[in-house]
Amino acid sequence: MSFIKKYKYYNFIIILSLILGMIRWSMLERNFPIFSKIEIEFDEFIVLNDFKSIVEDESFPIIDARDYSSYQEGYIGNAINIDIDLLYDLDEEMLNNINRIIVDYGYNDNYIKINDLEETYEVIDLNGDNQKVIVYCWNPACDRAEDLINILIDTSEYFGQFGKYFSKTDFSLYKGGWDEWDSIYNR
Repeated sequence: MSFIKKYKYYNFIIILSLILGMIRWSMLERNFPIFSKIEIEFDEFIVLNDFKSIVEDESFPIIDARDYSSYQEGYIGNAINIDIDLLYDLDEEMLNNINRIIVDYGYNDNYIKINDLEETYEVIDLNGDNQKVIVYCWNPACDRAEDLINILIDTSEYFGQFGKYFSKTDFSLYKGGWDEWDSIYNR
């Protein structure tokens, strides 16, 4: 096969693959990720309608901060459980869950920029590829989600310095939590 025929053949395969891929995505009940990223204004807190869009889109990491046994009984969307009680015990599964978020959602290229004069630091995202992490607990009265975020942005040695990967602005809370979600979507 000559070089030009081979080149045309490869182009044909690539174009056919793209067309078949787009046809496949059009048959699914999900948005096509390149053309229809959900547009949500991220603040410190996420409301139910925005959270529902996030769960349906499945492109943002969601952390369930409830205890492990509650997580096993049910969770929202593709949530990953990080039980702070088990994290205090340096449970290997909880540490692996955090590391999975760091690697899978673009946090592994971050570094800390330290300002010695002001004794401050900031986490810098080199590639601009960090995903916002959504954290929820039981309900607005549950403070486990806030406690977990504080652990994840902590720069001390105790938890493995997750603070070098995360900053406070990387997180949003779904305050309604499992109770609100369960009462509306699971009943």
